Amino acid sequence: MREALDAVEAARRANGRRDTRPHLAHLQVVHPDDIGRFRELGATANMQPLRARTSRRWTI
Repeated sequence: MREALDAVEAARRANGRRDTRPHLAHLQVVHPDDIGRFRELGATANMQPLRARTSRRWTI
């Protein structure tokens, strides 16, 4: 997740702000520190919390 936001931020720096809204899909877990970055970068998220529930990696 954080790496995806870092990539969006790098693209914004390299190319300037455009009339686009990056969309990050299949998110399961977002660190609280990254939530505000979505707004700052103009990005949207497609959360899938049920997948996190069934993904053993996140339930241990």
